[in-house]
Amino acid sequence: MMNVPYFTHPILACGTVGLFVLWGATPSTAQAPFVTSHGLSTGVRLERAASQEVPETKRPSLLYVSDAKTNAVYVFSYPNGVPIGTLTGFSQPAGLCADGAGDVWIADLGAQQLVEYAHGGSKRIATLKDPNYYPNACSVDPTSGNLAVANMSMAGSSGSGSIAIYEKAHGAPKIYTDPSLYFIEYCGYDAKGNLYADGFTSSSAFLFAELPHGNRTFTDIMVPQRYGFLGPVQWDGTHVALGGGKRIYQVAIRGKNARILDVTPLHHGDVLAFWIQRPRVIGVNPADGTVRFWRYPNGGAPTKTLTGFSDPVGVTVSLGT
Repeated sequence: MMNVPYFTHPILACGTVGLFVLWGATPSTAQAPFVTSHGLSTGVRLERAASQEVPETKRPSLLYVSDAKTNAVYVFSYPNGVPIGTLTGFSQPAGLCADGAGDVWIADLGAQQLVEYAHGGSKRIATLKDPNYYPNACSVDPTSGNLAVANMSMAGSSGSGSIAIYEKAHGAPKIYTDPSLYFIEYCGYDAKGNLYADGFTSSSAFLFAELPHGNRTFTDIMVPQRYGFLGPVQWDGTHVALGGGKRIYQVAIRGKNARILDVTPLHHGDVLAFWIQRPRVIGVNPADGTVRFWRYPNGGAPTKTLTGFSDPVGVTVSLGT
């Protein structure tokens, strides 16, 4: 049997058919999350919410949260946080990302594949194999539709991680590696199609790198010493945002150097992964099984909390029309 890693924290880290199940049919191993606001329970339980596929004629925005322990992806209305349904049949679902059409990609780490669902859809519409790596995170290039995947190396492998890029999110990927970036955890495109990735060197030093649009070679980027928490990379509409824990940093990149422009403090947070959807940022915390909303870029105290997850590790927002 393949030895599949189980990751709950980036510092420690880096198919089956999916079903859209009724909340009343949530597997017994899963604890149904509660929706709370300002720390107070609203009394809404997932098992009481009607589960249905979102009609194509009405597309509200949706929040997707992956839970690596229950092997499920939970779906909520956004920004209200009302439970809609659950996607199941995964093997340690990890990072999530959405494209401009609202389709959602799920990095199914244990199954070594990427799975696509239409906005509010109940059936898989595409599956991309990633047989030589464990996919941990993903990002879609807004300029081309290419899908980039941050890959961790196989258990027992002497090789480093990689970035796999699927052209137009189809077919077999092109593999890109950085000799210095041994453990690759996250990746994210900016508005011009430049791809950024972070992770660790072989000596466990943090490293941030850029794969410029159209290039095949990474450029390693120096970041200020006060930045020291590995986390997601995302374009926030103005700047590259990276970080995690209790802060998100907005940085300007010039050549081989990054300069911190601003910091978003995340009070009551210890964020593993986040998704910026202005005017909010949504972050997951596996340590206490919560998903919290903050104002972005102001941060501060959370404005909403979803609780009761087992091990939330990925989050994305699929915009409606």
